[in-house]
Amino acid sequence: MLHDMRLPNVYEHLMRHAGLLAASLALAIASTACSAGPGMDDGVISGTVQGDNGPEAGVWDIAETNDLDVRYIKSVVTDDEGRYVVPDLPSGSYDVWARGYGLVDSAKSTASPGDLLTISATPAPTPADAAQYYPAIHWYSMLNIPAKEEFGGANPRIQSGVTQTSWLNGMRSNG
Repeated sequence: MLHDMRLPNVYEHLMRHAGLLAASLALAIASTACSAGPGMDDGVISGTVQGDNGPEAGVWDIAETNDLDVRYIKSVVTDDEGRYVVPDLPSGSYDVWARGYGLVDSAKSTASPGDLLTISATPAPTPADAAQYYPAIHWYSMLNIPAKEEFGGANPRIQSGVTQTSWLNGMRSNG
């Protein structure tokens, strides 16, 4: 499944820390919103994303409205328990949905700031269906670049005359 793909080390490190920061922020906002009581923080749409096997972690939650002078979109990422908080929303009616690796976009639900919403994650029937939701650069960013030692004939999957530099040039469309 697409959830199991390995990211390059640097990208993985950055994403791990960015994910922790986003999850920490979401939890801090969620705990503030929950402690204030329902309806007290009407600039927030919050809830959970649930999949067939329980909460969906690392899923984008998108809130979009056309009720303002311009189209307004805000997205956040769920924490390890599938929770999300979309903060600081102007008043309006929002379409809210989830998007994630190995998923197709969920059905859009209508919500307003102050609402608590559970979104049902929709698994993609095939990897090709899942790939329709991400641009090519997304998949390119998940490429695991072989180590320098794997070139020059050390790795049977890489031609012996290819260097890491020439391989990278080819991947970057310089070749």
